[in-house]
Amino acid sequence: MAKRRKLKQNRFQKEPEQGLFSFDPIRQNLLKWGAIAGGAGGLLMIQTSIFWQIVGVFVVVMIS
Repeated sequence: MAKRRKLKQNRFQKEPEQGLFSFDPIRQNLLKWGAIAGGAGGLLMIQTSIFWQIVGVFVVVMIS
């Protein structure tokens, strides 16, 4: 019977880059969509009509 090769413990981790956004792609995506949700919702929430403020809250909730 052939000997099983031992897998490296950190085989799924990439080498860290030396940059501001050097973390994994899932966190980069989360940061991107969080910024989009916050920006879009924030712009709607500063409107004077209560309707647009409620829509702004829903935008943040639905995107994030």
